[in-house]
Amino acid sequence: MPAANKPFKIQYPTSNIQAVAVVILMIASLFNALPLLRTNYVAEVIWALAAWELVCLSYLGFVIHKMKSKPSSLSLQEDELWVEGVAYKASEIRDVIIMGRHKPSIGVKLIGKSFVPMNLCFNFTEGEQEGISAIRDWAERHQVKLRQSFFIKWI
Repeated sequence: MPAANKPFKIQYPTSNIQAVAVVILMIASLFNALPLLRTNYVAEVIWALAAWELVCLSYLGFVIHKMKSKPSSLSLQEDELWVEGVAYKASEIRDVIIMGRHKPSIGVKLIGKSFVPMNLCFNFTEGEQEGISAIRDWAERHQVKLRQSFFIKWI
């Protein structure tokens, strides 16, 4: 990665609320399944509940992993955006989307994609205002559309 501009520390946007919500969902699922255990479909209910709980546990593990992971870097070069050591040319980027006001999430949507890839969704861990200002300037210089909106992340 070239060192022309100061890199910013970024991290995948997660919150404790996501982890708590998954735990509440898992507990609610268990309580909702209790009356179904009195039916003739006990085995099917148990398998479906076990599958659902496994999905919830997997997501909870993912959220905790992302919360505990070390920050990576974002660097805005002359004609490229470097995220986690991978370069994206300005011509490959359709939008830069800012979602939220307090600790906003930034999403970079590539041309031909409907959703923001997970590796291009981040928030700044330090220097948030400076980082957002720098990304706004970079987008303006390269005629990349910048908007304040909601976006969906995808794998």
